[in-house]
Amino acid sequence: MPIPLSRILAKRPRGGAHGKDWIGVLGLPEATLSMGETIGDWNPRLEPLPLPPDEGLGLGLQECLITRYDGIWSRGVGAVWQILACQEDSDFVPGVKVFQDPSPPCMLCQVCASGDHAGCVEMDRRRWSPGWLSRETVVGPWAVGRGLLELPARASVRSCVYLDALARIRHGLKCIGRLRPNRVAVFGSDLAGLLTGLALEREYPDSTRSLVCERGTGRETFREFGYHRLVTDAENLVGAPPQLVVVTTSGAESVHQALAVCARGGTVLLMVPPQSEPDSFRFADLWARGMRIISGVGVSPDDRVAVNEWLEDMGKRLESLPVAELPFDRAAQAASLLETNPELVGVVLKP
Repeated sequence: MPIPLSRILAKRPRGGAHGKDWIGVLGLPEATLSMGETIGDWNPRLEPLPLPPDEGLGLGLQECLITRYDGIWSRGVGAVWQILACQEDSDFVPGVKVFQDPSPPCMLCQVCASGDHAGCVEMDRRRWSPGWLSRETVVGPWAVGRGLLELPARASVRSCVYLDALARIRHGLKCIGRLRPNRVAVFGSDLAGLLTGLALEREYPDSTRSLVCERGTGRETFREFGYHRLVTDAENLVGAPPQLVVVTTSGAESVHQALAVCARGGTVLLMVPPQSEPDSFRFADLWARGMRIISGVGVSPDDRVAVNEWLEDMGKRLESLPVAELPFDRAAQAASLLETNPELVGVVLKP
């Protein structure tokens, strides 16, 4: 039996006070969960929606992913929702699982028209909260029309929590333009490195892909995630230099090695900002080698729609990623669990 929207609206916090069904993700300070530092930009507004009970959609949380902090990738959430209640004439029906962008691009401003949805002017003007999450929420007509995506019925809930992370990787790969690399090297394992392998397999199936990591999750299962070779040091890369090097870790040493091994005229794609500047490279050398350094920051609705079609096919591999499960009420324990268990790529919260 669908839950009435009026019941969900009644649970929403009023006047800035957080209701008992709202928690702060990991109990982190606001500064660490600002816009751009959470997977899926998950920062829903806390003020109640000015909607009568018969408008919008009522959503219930199914699973929520919390991962390690490494630039824009993590210490945020990738959430899968189930529709609990809707209008009689809605295009959606109760029971369907969906992804919700809490602050979707307007699709109307000049920036959106250019295709740069991550730089939406209207989205930058909206208020953001410090990463709060609820078991149940209400989505207004604006977000339903622009930020709600129905997930594949045959894809598992667990595989769907990775949709936004995969979409961000796809967006980064699209930033390199028309380059069709034959040889690719990826620095960093953990969640970002493994998902990058799956995205490369789909976008550049004819490429030879190497994973460069000294330690971390994925060393035993790298072939399952689209890689042909695993090397512990960039100096051990065999054959011609890679035309595309993707850096999924924020370590300055990884950036330095990526710049050193990239082929002449090649591209280095930085998916996260370096923690510090590499010490031993000169811009004059990069210019002489004709190299490009590109940021992979951002995501667009088109990326999510494209990745949505991957989930069913990638389901078993995504489900095999090592995660721990916690009840929703114990979310604050996720950080320590990830710190003491380096083999985990994340913690899944279940209501």
